Amino acid sequence: MRVLRTAARCIFYELRLRRPPGAKAGTEPLRPVHFVRVGEHIGEACPSLRGGETIHENRQAIEAMLGNLETRWLDLPPTEAAAQMREAYPLQPSARTAIELILHDRAARAAGKPLYAALGLDPPDGMPSCFPMTLGTEADMERRLAEGREFTAIKVKYTRGAADDLKALRWLAQHTGKALRIDGGGLWTFGEAREALGALHDLNIEYIMQPLPPHRDEETRELRRVSPVPLFADLDVGPTGSLEHLAGIYDGISVRLMSCGGIAETLRMMRRARELGLRVSLGSTIESSAAATAAAHLAAEADYINLCGHLLVENDPIDGLTLCQGRLHMPSRPGLGIAIRQEYLDYLE
Repeated sequence: MRVLRTAARCIFYELRLRRPPGAKAGTEPLRPVHFVRVGEHIGEACPSLRGGETIHENRQAIEAMLGNLETRWLDLPPTEAAAQMREAYPLQPSARTAIELILHDRAARAAGKPLYAALGLDPPDGMPSCFPMTLGTEADMERRLAEGREFTAIKVKYTRGAADDLKALRWLAQHTGKALRIDGGGLWTFGEAREALGALHDLNIEYIMQPLPPHRDEETRELRRVSPVPLFADLDVGPTGSLEHLAGIYDGISVRLMSCGGIAETLRMMRRARELGLRVSLGSTIESSAAATAAAHLAAEADYINLCGHLLVENDPIDGLTLCQGRLHMPSRPGLGIAIRQEYLDYLE
């Protein structure tokens, strides 16, 4: 790796997720990520195995980008550098995200502004986010509802199958007055989805993300025709695809930094979606507060905010975005506004 004016390094880190109810100590799921440091600037890459990114390929891409950072991108405007990285590494969106976060942080700090101001966006402070839940037993859901009592909306993740999840979802809707946002994860068949939508018409559901597997355009179009709730594309929103064909199939899209490939591309897609009449949900994967804070700078461009993946992490090494009474509260530092927590400095050196 070429030596930069300021030392650069890619650091492997495992985010430890909060222990599932009833699980033994030491059985917490782990989420492998890479943190990238260039001097005092920090980026994060959370590769998606489902999206075809392996942790090994992710590191290779990051190191290749770092090798070209000083000669090709370090002194370019971040948006221009992002376009070049997208052309060079189209299938590594999370690696591009990590490098681009560093470039945006560097530029915004130099201007003495928080990133949203450097981008010309409204401040995100006070905008409502949501609380993450997985459908499970009534006891588990009751406990999670108590933990998320300050939030006005709940993001519900499907994991088990249509029949079991519908029963749990109905229980959840009966025990909370909060709005529900359903992440279908592409798990339903067309028949299951059509039956489920008929059973969900009387629940307080704001929208359903990706009810069918990706690339089922005609089936999704038909499903939307009979659906009592809006349908949002999620897995159908990729780092190299256009949004035009989605406008006739879905009511909205869900975007994440890690799947879009960084700040510039996510912002471009959000604005293009608005032009096409699509609503926008700004979400996150399971990630630390580094990526979640970066995404929050774009919140003013979204109709819905689902920045809650970092709430599932037990060993978050980054100080940044907080959620107060379920609403975004941004750090006061310029740039991304993030910093390494004191107790994790040794891990990210």
